[in-house]
Amino acid sequence: MSFLIKILISLFITSVFLVLKPMSVYAQVNIKLLTQTVESCQKDALSPDYYKQINLNVVQYSYEQNIYQDDDLKRCIKNRYHYSLVLSKFPWLVSTGEALPGYPGAVIVGKLANDYPYSSTGLLDCIASQDPSNQDCILTYNYIAIGQKVTEWTTSIGFLELSYLAYVCPSCVIAHNDVSGSKEKILISFMKWFLTLDKPQRRELLTLLGDDNNAYKLREALKDESTAAIEEYEEARARVEQQDREQRRRELLGQ
Repeated sequence: MSFLIKILISLFITSVFLVLKPMSVYAQVNIKLLTQTVESCQKDALSPDYYKQINLNVVQYSYEQNIYQDDDLKRCIKNRYHYSLVLSKFPWLVSTGEALPGYPGAVIVGKLANDYPYSSTGLLDCIASQDPSNQDCILTYNYIAIGQKVTEWTTSIGFLELSYLAYVCPSCVIAHNDVSGSKEKILISFMKWFLTLDKPQRRELLTLLGDDNNAYKLREALKDESTAAIEEYEEARARVEQQDREQRRRELLGQ
């Protein structure tokens, strides 16, 4: 039985446990969603072909390769889980179209929700100004793109900021690089996309990306749950590794 299948089975057992004990500390993690995310990330995050399709060159690590691959896998799980949570909160986002060719506005929403570090975003006033250089646009301008084209898989801060796109929306990486990571162009495109939304949709979106305390709490809750999902994955993996060690010991001793 493959290692991945064992992990997925372990997560399934956890989901059964949560049904029986809903007050568990892991009740905040959607185990079904986590299982789907782990399965997809195992297929993509460890595959050089996946990165080639988005024109990213995979650095060939030497003895540390497995360590870096594990980091890549966990970044994939955390970012995909987070984006899935955003879509579960705002399912209408999937049909709102692209801000740039190959770059859905929904993905920008997810990236900003994941990256905004403060409670005050200034997003509404930024969009109202229609000027990316406006003072209210500082946070959005800084976090909507990295300001450069990234084509190599490295541990640089530039790539780590781009990893949300790399794992959530491969075509978005290409779109990002097509404009050389221009913060101004991507922000202007996002502004135009936002204005295509119905006004009730705009108001609803600000419950996630707005300045009020509830919007900040929602962003933090989504990030916290994504972190908890990684912790649950690591615990499932540790359980499987321990079971495998015990199995090898029993086989060695003929038990």
